[in-house]
Amino acid sequence: MRIIVCDDEPAIRNQVKKLVLQENEGAEVRLCKSAEEVLKNPDADLLYLDIQLGEMSGIEAAKQLRSAGNNTPVIFISGIKDYIYEAFDVGAFWYLIKPIEREQFHHVYEKAVAEITKHNEVKSETLLFTTRKKNYSLSRDQIIYVENAGKKVIMHTTTGNIEIYASMAEMEERLGRAFFRCHRGFLVNMNHISSYSGEGISMSNGKNVFLARERYRDFVEGYMGFLENDL
Repeated sequence: MRIIVCDDEPAIRNQVKKLVLQENEGAEVRLCKSAEEVLKNPDADLLYLDIQLGEMSGIEAAKQLRSAGNNTPVIFISGIKDYIYEAFDVGAFWYLIKPIEREQFHHVYEKAVAEITKHNEVKSETLLFTTRKKNYSLSRDQIIYVENAGKKVIMHTTTGNIEIYASMAEMEERLGRAFFRCHRGFLVNMNHISSYSGEGISMSNGKNVFLARERYRDFVEGYMGFLENDL
């Protein structure tokens, strides 16, 4: 397990590292003191990120990671609750309040590891899609979102677009709980969401997807539950 801990306070960095190693003594923990340092090398399985850093905040760093297609689970750390809504807008996995309590840290860490394990299992599962000319083998994680195109659907994937004959209902059932029907014409992979608002959802490929007004509340609840591994 590769973990980044980013906080401008040395005491917090060292505390989080110690807590991580108590959970998993074999974990590879890299300490950073600025958001810029994280963005230079964000390769990790889990990121603990302070919000109030130097020139760039943890929220802004997370936005840039999501815009670049990086969906590493982010656990924000802050001494105040003021940024909690902004944190979840950029796909936070959790929000820890300083001072960090051992029991709460353990609870959140276990949930994060379970989510990472589940995500890796889903990524490795291959699905077969057939067109008249070609067969495609894809993992769910390769599918960013699905768009309705009449009697066909368009799968927007990490390697390009694929059109197949299928209904949105069939795709929703086949792709499973990581996908949310945000509009009658769109089905989004929640692992690929960069940000969202009442006007739409930004995906990891830079595209914006419609979010139906009547689906907004259900979407927020579903997405928060997905991030917290409560589905």
